[in-house]
Amino acid sequence: MGSGSTDHPGIYTETVNRLDALVNASVIDRDLTAPPGGETNGDVYIPAATATGDWATHEDDIAHYWDGWIFTTPVDGFRLWVEDEHAIIAHDGTNWRTLEALVTVADDAAVSYDAPDTFGLITVATDDVDGVGIMWFETAVATTLKLAGATNTEVTTGALVGTTGNDVKLTLSAHTNGKVYIENRLGASAEVRFRFLGAP
Repeated sequence: MGSGSTDHPGIYTETVNRLDALVNASVIDRDLTAPPGGETNGDVYIPAATATGDWATHEDDIAHYWDGWIFTTPVDGFRLWVEDEHAIIAHDGTNWRTLEALVTVADDAAVSYDAPDTFGLITVATDDVDGVGIMWFETAVATTLKLAGATNTEVTTGALVGTTGNDVKLTLSAHTNGKVYIENRLGASAEVRFRFLGAP
């Protein structure tokens, strides 16, 4: 170790702890607005808006606990694994975007995610072996094109509410609100894995 670690042990320790959080690249949760309590050294979160208590003013920062909270402001392109969502997220310089996730969608229900860009590709697969599709989308003008998919996969535009598409179908959609929707009308709850391709 250099002399800096001896002269400024606090700075050295914080640097090592911050590096620990960023190299592991995994967070426990990103939906909490305050520390959950009972933290142990090494726990990492992303405080949600509007953060309070020890997390106040640190919304969307990376909060790493090591005998106290250490905060790191993310930069464009930074990627993390979110444990409770089984998701990979990336920061676009302004917001965190979900790039890939495994979600359970109830029958006659829909989920939506902010698209990481105004256009791109999304792949969707379900635990139903026939429920696989690839869609090109553009949110600015709400355009979709089915590039591949089984007979029970279709595409449309606009917001999906759970009963918008056809029965016995998995429907993908793009909306001018910047979101991509996945609707499940397969007849039963389904695990859906999706991935945005070509995203930042």
